[in-house]
Amino acid sequence: MRTAIISPLLIVSIMALSGCDVRVKSDAPPTVEKKDTTIVNPAPEKKVEKDTTIVNPPPEKK
Repeated sequence: MRTAIISPLLIVSIMALSGCDVRVKSDAPPTVEKKDTTIVNPAPEKKVEKDTTIVNPPPEKK
């Protein structure tokens, strides 16, 4: 299930970085843009949180 969420996220991330693709798609279907934004926000946040949690314990132990 997680892999299925990562695939679309990667595509959306690349499109967001390009800017042109996202802008063209956003003008055509506004409903799709809203859904994409909602899925892109929570995913990256979760990934960053996991990384921070793993990086914190090592320094604390020392």
